[in-house]
Amino acid sequence: MPRSTDSEPLHTERRSRPRTSRGDEWRTAITEIAPNRIAVRGYPVDEMMGRLSFGDAIYLILRGELPTPSVGRLFSAALVSSIDHG
Repeated sequence: MPRSTDSEPLHTERRSRPRTSRGDEWRTAITEIAPNRIAVRGYPVDEMMGRLSFGDAIYLILRGELPTPSVGRLFSAALVSSIDHG
């Protein structure tokens, strides 16, 4: 892992070779971004908004599939219980 020095902060480090082509980009199955389309695991974001709970959306991102209603409630409860209420 790169380390910063007193003379040069970590955030100023640069790639040794700049990206020159689209082939250098990271590939992922989580999101797809194109003009007028953003999808998460194949589901359009605009269609998910207002239909999925936060827990359902996180489950979809992590597992790659929508949870069943009971698994969605359980996962949402686990997320809420992990919040530090102190």
